[in-house]
Amino acid sequence: MAQIRHVLLSLVCCVLLLSTQASAQECSLFDRGEYDAVSTKAESQLIELEKIADGILEKGVLSDAEGERYDALTNDYASSMMAAYQIVSTAAEAAGKSEGKEGDARLTAEFELLASKHETRTVALALKWEKIHAAIAQGEIKEAHLTLPQGTPSPVQQLTQEGQQQLANRDVLRPDFLQLAALGEQEKSSFANSCKEAASVIGNLLIPTAEAAQIARCVRPCVAKNWGACVNCIRNAGPVVINAWNDFVGCWNGTGACKWYKPWNCVKKAWCLAKLIAVLA
Repeated sequence: MAQIRHVLLSLVCCVLLLSTQASAQECSLFDRGEYDAVSTKAESQLIELEKIADGILEKGVLSDAEGERYDALTNDYASSMMAAYQIVSTAAEAAGKSEGKEGDARLTAEFELLASKHETRTVALALKWEKIHAAIAQGEIKEAHLTLPQGTPSPVQQLTQEGQQQLANRDVLRPDFLQLAALGEQEKSSFANSCKEAASVIGNLLIPTAEAAQIARCVRPCVAKNWGACVNCIRNAGPVVINAWNDFVGCWNGTGACKWYKPWNCVKKAWCLAKLIAVLA
């Protein structure tokens, strides 16, 4: 917790160099309790998602219960992150419209940091599910209640063709993800030199990748109290985020359940989740 606070303070110090000193009264007008609750919930959900994947790899077993929990959590976690984004965008727009008398525009910086960190972790999660898929295909990971005679090929090997077709969807997502990440790198290079010291502390967590760069551009004007630019930036980012959410919902609804005998469903949902978080970052 101390490390997280240090990182957040580094970021705030960086962006405040671009603005006048904020008054304590202005900060007090925004009740951030709802954001704290939602972001904490999202963190807990992501931790559980990570534990599910780690546990499967460690035990060599994927149970129906784990698959069902994973399916539910990917949707719940995505919903929590969307809720956090909505709180942040509403607070920033309110601050812009009222010239700082309401809301809290600086929450954009904190959310960007959180989502960027989660982006790294959701990509790692997707890669773990690819590893799980490969292990299932080799018979190294089995369903919890399945006992196969020694030397019997994994039933998943009989589904290779279907699985490869489904995984082609993943291969479509990955280039998409990498292309969007390049946009984030361009946004990173545009930040002022005054941010370099804080960036060296936070590393890649400071700058979002993917279309999340839409949100990154809002941090400077919002924290610097350039209210008109802040409001415009938040409004311009809105459609990008909505499209990303609709894409995720379509992916989640259109993908079958995460089962040990259809692990490509688990992989596809993981990459769709990672892409959403990249846009939110």
